[in-house]
Amino acid sequence: MAAQLYPAVKGPDKRYHVLDHHHEANQHGKRQLFDAVPKRFEEMADDPYRSLAASVEHKGGFAKPDQPFFEFLWADHFRNPVASSLVARQYEQAVEVALKLARSSKSAFLPGWAGKK
Repeated sequence: MAAQLYPAVKGPDKRYHVLDHHHEANQHGKRQLFDAVPKRFEEMADDPYRSLAASVEHKGGFAKPDQPFFEFLWADHFRNPVASSLVARQYEQAVEVALKLARSSKSAFLPGWAGKK
């Protein structure tokens, strides 16, 4: 069996952490070349839609499935219907809009969908 190399970063705890493919995305959910990934963790950009997905999950909008990286799917699902200006300026209102979408049948294809309430 051939050895496979994985990129890693040295964390603040002085331990190495393996990077997987989700680290190749920037704050807009677009895949980037590995060379475009910041060299320091502190320089990585935040994706506000991942935060939005976490807030919706916390409010019961969907269940946490066993599927890895499910939050990226939910973040991308919210990206077009929930305006970035709403997320930036009226976060709680954006959460309510995303929560309504998460509970609708339009989200039934996503892992962890909790159904209509």
